[in-house]
Amino acid sequence: METVNNATAGSGDNNSPEQQFRYPEGMKVYGMIIDDRIPSALVRVGLNALGKVDADLLVFLCLETDDIRDRTDWEELASEIRFGNGKQGAYEVRLVNSHEQLMHASLNMRVIRLPEYTVI
Repeated sequence: METVNNATAGSGDNNSPEQQFRYPEGMKVYGMIIDDRIPSALVRVGLNALGKVDADLLVFLCLETDDIRDRTDWEELASEIRFGNGKQGAYEVRLVNSHEQLMHASLNMRVIRLPEYTVI
């Protein structure tokens, strides 16, 4: 398992929203928006779908108050990140605190839309 970045969006040298979610040209980046309404079972649905595609990086976009790493089953979830080639997937956890940050993130990655929990 490779953790690319565990930084809070907005930390470091590139504080502008436009620079926070820049990835190398051609990199296949997928994002998953996480908040306290998204149960781990639903995250697993997204991880299973991601296991069928060719990807380079998964970015967990978490509200600052809902860091996925604080979940009791985080280690188990992280171990389930796999991409289409069957190898353990690279991931990063980014904490966001505004709609502007989410918008800029979505311009630089494919955001996985998780179904409503009540549908499952």
